[in-house]
Amino acid sequence: IGLNQWKDQASTAGGQAIQNLVITGSLITIVPLVIAFLCLQKYWQSGLAAGAVKE
Repeated sequence: IGLNQWKDQASTAGGQAIQNLVITGSLITIVPLVIAFLCLQKYWQSGLAAGAVKE
């Protein structure tokens, strides 16, 4: 639904401004997730290793 509305707005007027806004919003959303993954990766891997040990 949102992509269809974005396509309609981009085709009428100001499409470049809307595209820049979407790309900026995507980066703002993704960057904290990448940082969190990189910081917490060692805990995630140790949790996987601990869960794989059969007692």
